[in-house]
Amino acid sequence: MKKAPTIVSTIFLSTVIAPVSAKTIDNWYVGSLYTEQKISLSPVSRDFNTAGLIVGYQYNNYMAVETRFSKGTSGNTFNVSLGGFPAESFDTDINYQTSLLIKVSYPLTDRFGIYATSGYSKTKIDQNGTFDSGDILTDVNTAKHSYTESGLIYGLGFDYKVSNSVRFFIDYNMLSEFNPNPAISADWKSINIGFNYAF
Repeated sequence: MKKAPTIVSTIFLSTVIAPVSAKTIDNWYVGSLYTEQKISLSPVSRDFNTAGLIVGYQYNNYMAVETRFSKGTSGNTFNVSLGGFPAESFDTDINYQTSLLIKVSYPLTDRFGIYATSGYSKTKIDQNGTFDSGDILTDVNTAKHSYTESGLIYGLGFDYKVSNSVRFFIDYNMLSEFNPNPAISADWKSINIGFNYAF
């Protein structure tokens, strides 16, 4: 996350500067997406799935502004055991995830295109913990915690034009490092598939 990818910068510069005189399209579009995300924590990675909606504005053949909103559809469960303390079980899932993106595209053919995205993302993650208190009366205790991560998001993708109104896409994004506290820092990646409908 510390160094910007050269390929994204190149696409942005070549497609933002060159098409100044490009024909304006002025298309609003909506869509939906499904994502698979991985936070590369050690020793166990965290995997999440989300589903959501897209609203965007296509300025011309090369540039769009897009917002995405998703809710978690499945999270993961992991156990933590520290020394002689009772094992704790944690369930984690994405409560919501939003992003605001600048999307710069370059058509490869009449139907296929490549694009780069860059923008800002915010994610809220819920975590529920269950642990044996060692007390006969209470036996099992639960604890709930939520934390929010936000920052830069960037990626690359391909899309396929089905018709003048419908496009399918797949893209790969890098989110800001997962950093819920000073002792934890991990890469956060996302693969997204979906479609957009222009009107």
